[in-house]
Amino acid sequence: MEKLHDNLKDSTPDSSKSEQAGISPSNETGAQIAQTVSKLQEGIRNDAGISPDILQALKQQIQEAKEQATIEIAGERFSLKDLPEGTDIKEQLDICNQILSGNYDNHSKLKLLPVKVAKHLANHQGDLFLHGLTSLTPEVAAHLAKHEGGNLYLNGLTSLTPEVAKHLANHQGDLFLDGLTSLTPETAEHLAKRQGNLFLSGLTSLTPETSEHLAKHKGGLSLNGLTSLTPEAAEHLAYRRAGKVGSGDTCLSSEAESAVEEATERLKQAGKL
Repeated sequence: MEKLHDNLKDSTPDSSKSEQAGISPSNETGAQIAQTVSKLQEGIRNDAGISPDILQALKQQIQEAKEQATIEIAGERFSLKDLPEGTDIKEQLDICNQILSGNYDNHSKLKLLPVKVAKHLANHQGDLFLHGLTSLTPEVAAHLAKHEGGNLYLNGLTSLTPEVAKHLANHQGDLFLDGLTSLTPETAEHLAKRQGNLFLSGLTSLTPETSEHLAKHKGGLSLNGLTSLTPEAAEHLAYRRAGKVGSGDTCLSSEAESAVEEATERLKQAGKL
């Protein structure tokens, strides 16, 4: 009993340690955990035993604390539950501090990106490899778009909002978004307006509307992940290949190549090419 009591005493939340690490649960959840631990300690001291209900309540409160906990980095708070699994918080803190001091050596290990750090990254002379990021806010995208030192690799993104795409369209180097598996027409319209090569090798299909926008892109366009194309979507890319819209090389999968070739023949027969 004494040993268990000591363990419970040691497990009481230490707010000072949490503050030092920049991690904090909500005040309400933290208070609930402290109250539940106190009940367990009281039961032990009174030889009343440990109530299964209280243990279950503690377990649930700890889970809630994990879901609500946030980490502060460079003056910005991030929800721990939104970070990729296995994220080393200390490592992320260290990398952000390195970047803020002008050292970009470990920027490719970033899994979160505060606005303040993104602003510093824009000054980096060289390619930016940010595959560890799974989401971008419009404000962060706006700073990354100002990067002029090389290409921008964001292959960890699996989705892209039109607002973020609008900012990324201002980036002058090559843009790698090979993690995207779908693209709305509105998002495609923004991306098509950018200068520089555009890599979208994660897309397996295109709607006619999305294809129409991408075909107008002036720069290299990589779509070598396509597994199928509707006749209408293929026609838009055929116009691009013929130089009627857009400009630059178009890299397609073998399936897409066949669809575009067939579309080209149809358009020629119809007198449209």
